Amino acid sequence: MKNAFLLLMLLLQLSEAIAKDNPAGFDQSVKPFLSKFCIDCHSSAEPKGDRNFVQLDGTISDSNTLVDYQDILDQLNLGEMPPPDERQPSDKNRRNLIQWLSQRID
Repeated sequence: MKNAFLLLMLLLQLSEAIAKDNPAGFDQSVKPFLSKFCIDCHSSAEPKGDRNFVQLDGTISDSNTLVDYQDILDQLNLGEMPPPDERQPSDKNRRNLIQWLSQRID
C-alpha cells in the first residue's frame, strides 16, 4: 500500500512538471486572448509600453519573456489592461488567463 501511494505521488509530481514545461492551453486560450485584447496595441515597431507580445509562444525561455508574462499578469490583476475604453474580456476569460499565467510563472 505504501509503495502504491509513493508511486501515485511521484506520478502526480511528474505530471505537474510536464504541465509546467508544456505550454498546454496557450494556443487554445492564451493566444486568442492576446490576439483579441492585446496585440492591437502591443505589436508593431513601436508597441505601447515597449511591450511586443507577438513573439510569445507559451514558453518562458529567458528573463525578457518572463518579464512580459509577469507584466501581463500584473496588469490583468490590477484591472489596468485592457484600458477601460477598449473591448473587455469576460471575468471568466480574465480569471482563466490570470490562472494560466500564474501557473506558468510559478
